[in-house]
Amino acid sequence: MTLDVADEVVLEVVDDGRGIGPTVARSGLRNLQERAHRWGGESAVEPLPEGGTRLRWCAPLPVPGHG
Repeated sequence: MTLDVADEVVLEVVDDGRGIGPTVARSGLRNLQERAHRWGGESAVEPLPEGGTRLRWCAPLPVPGHG
């Protein structure tokens, strides 16, 4: 897991397991995506070619409407 904070917050979580299929839409992942879009950012979950999954979430700072 990495977390970078500068002009934006970027969180990236990578696992080396079986991963999840690209069409999986669980409520937690959907909530992350909705929150990222609400704050002007983006969220993506993708399978890795060597196996596993990468979750990348980013939003600009300051978060619009939150100071």
